[in-house]
Amino acid sequence: MITNGSSTHVWKFFRAGGFDQVRFETGADLVNLPSLDQKLWAALSCPTRGLELDPKTLDLLDLDKDGRIRVPEILAAVTWGCAMVKNPDVLLRSGEQLELNAINDSHPEGKALLASAKQILVNLGKKDATSISVDDASDTAKIFAQTQFNGDGVIPAEAAEDAPTKALIADIIPCLGAENDRSARPGVSQAKVDQFFADAAAYSDWVKKSETDAANILPLGDKTADALGAFKAVKGKVDDFFTRCRLAAFDPRSLAAVNRSEAEYVALATKEMSSSAAEVAGFPIASIAAGKALPSATESTLRGPPPSRSSMWRWFRRCLANRRASRRQGGLRLPANSLLTKHGWEPRPVAQWRSWACLASVKSSPATARRRSRP
Repeated sequence: MITNGSSTHVWKFFRAGGFDQVRFETGADLVNLPSLDQKLWAALSCPTRGLELDPKTLDLLDLDKDGRIRVPEILAAVTWGCAMVKNPDVLLRSGEQLELNAINDSHPEGKALLASAKQILVNLGKKDATSISVDDASDTAKIFAQTQFNGDGVIPAEAAEDAPTKALIADIIPCLGAENDRSARPGVSQAKVDQFFADAAAYSDWVKKSETDAANILPLGDKTADALGAFKAVKGKVDDFFTRCRLAAFDPRSLAAVNRSEAEYVALATKEMSSSAAEVAGFPIASIAAGKALPSATESTLRGPPPSRSSMWRWFRRCLANRRASRRQGGLRLPANSLLTKHGWEPRPVAQWRSWACLASVKSSPATARRRSRP
């Protein structure tokens, strides 16, 4: 037995591992632990991993989160624990349950602790229970599963108090993704809601621009996007044609090469040919000459694979109709001639549509954004 300095508490020791260690038998031992000379401690620090102790408990003791537990952290935990119970002796009793009436509700934190324990038991369907276990307090998913508002800032659709709010949450989740609340139910946070309405407003402004300048941005109405798709499908071959023509203008010796060699045509002639032959796809769209313009009626190799390219070329040719046909059919407003030049083959409305379309950065679906942002 040892009496520690000014303290009247009597410590008991036992011998293990070749040296004396303090024996904790009563709550009084825990209460007086701060007065125990640290030279009598078995260790002054330990890691939070690699011990035969619950890692979650060790993490709670590690106040500065440096991966080690030191004397001040042990003393802080022991002092707090003793203050939370009416009789510190209960802290040394074996068992998995803590009786509710053992919690010190005369202490402000103890009172809050008792209220929390009772609420946890209610949420778990144990309203009449008189004790709580570590397992009861550890499973947050079960604790919050039956609560509408659990303080985590995430609102599931089923927690909404009215149908419009529930419908709004159901719209936001597919557009921006869900966040799981403490009970693992999908919902939305304030940040998601703010982002959704900001995106919807941006989409509304984007659509409004096309409505106020429809003649230039949407010359084909709701078919403009499809027309642009046709433009993109043929753009590579048309650009290839003009590049070959420029190369021929740069050096006349390249003319035969850029038009493909006679040997390639001979090899092709030995096979059964069709307008969709794969071998034809790599040929120029039309015969190459220096400074040559491309006739809009060109058929040639655009009829080759992929199969959709032929229909795209036919669609694009319809967009190259003269002004009279354009007014009658609602086509793109292009020069009346039927030749395409290097500097004028991309229609100005197509360029304007592409510029407008690039402004769209809304992540939510157009239908949802339109419904939420427009009256």
